[in-house]
Amino acid sequence: MADIPEVAINFPETEDAATLTQQTNIRQKESTQNIASTRTEEEIKNPPQQKQTPVQQEEPVVAPPSTQGAPKAGSGRVTSQTDLVEMMANGQIDATQFRNAKRQINQEGFVNL
Repeated sequence: MADIPEVAINFPETEDAATLTQQTNIRQKESTQNIASTRTEEEIKNPPQQKQTPVQQEEPVVAPPSTQGAPKAGSGRVTSQTDLVEMMANGQIDATQFRNAKRQINQEGFVNL
């Protein structure tokens, strides 16, 4: 087997961690100051303007008109006495029409109203 060199890794003590944090903060401040000092006087006097994009306003969502309660368009063909009863209760047909339609449903299976 080949000899593997030992590598020493030194981890900072907990007391040194605070010192390292302070040093890092100082370096960050210095780098910020260096960046600020590289700006030209023209850039300082007239800073570049940022483009402003217009904010689109959302249009309120309007529900389409409801057809609930609207009369149903149909062929006028009635196939059950139940439908006849509903039509009479709603005032769409009178008693004479009801009796005649009832006879026709019993004979032919449907009536056109």
